[in-house]
Amino acid sequence: MAGGHSGNGRVSLVEEDPDLLKGFDQSTAEAIRRATDVRVMELESGPWRGGKQPPTPTYGLFVLDGVVSRGVVIHGRRSAELLGPGDILRPAASDDLDSSIEFNVAWEMLEPTRLALLDRDFAAAVAPWPEFTAAVMDRIMRRAHALAFHLAVSHLKLVETRLLVILWYYADRWGRVTPGGVLLPVRMTHSLLARVVGARRPSVTTALGQLSQRGLVRRQTDGTWLLGDEPPVFEGLAVAS
Repeated sequence: MAGGHSGNGRVSLVEEDPDLLKGFDQSTAEAIRRATDVRVMELESGPWRGGKQPPTPTYGLFVLDGVVSRGVVIHGRRSAELLGPGDILRPAASDDLDSSIEFNVAWEMLEPTRLALLDRDFAAAVAPWPEFTAAVMDRIMRRAHALAFHLAVSHLKLVETRLLVILWYYADRWGRVTPGGVLLPVRMTHSLLARVVGARRPSVTTALGQLSQRGLVRRQTDGTWLLGDEPPVFEGLAVAS
């Protein structure tokens, strides 16, 4: 079933994401490795169908693999925020908001996704190392900075500039260098990109065509994206007044 559970297991969080151990000596790192045994939820591609939205453990859900889209729908218009390995989700954080404006939140797995449950047991296990807890909190703050970046991108005047900036932003996080350029191995439709950059789908299709003609972006047959060898120099970017 799309977005349904396809299996569960346990992993060491820091073996999956060794960057969390930066700054720790070897003996402390080994103790943390043993303590960070966490449950894993495996999800198939597609909309979340486990209820209204995913559950939220004590700290949240840590993305191990895959890419998740979180969309906010207001008056029929939907935005999209993409989250990937290293990001922490707290889906129920907006449940108690007393909003004057009605909105809905839609979650979708763009590819098979593994989520680590940072639950109460995890919180208790890592309590002896406040610095490690701070490293986990940094991941939550990184998402806040990413949202601020997305907001800045939406203020760029030209749709093709917005697309080029956001594709390179994702390439820095999830891309890999190939002989043909930087490959962004995330399947993103024109409609999804339109939601990400805050534009209409026809405008995105036109802009991507222009970028492709200039050799800056090329969509692969499997839906992934190939960028140039290095990002273009963004001089004098036009922004909305």
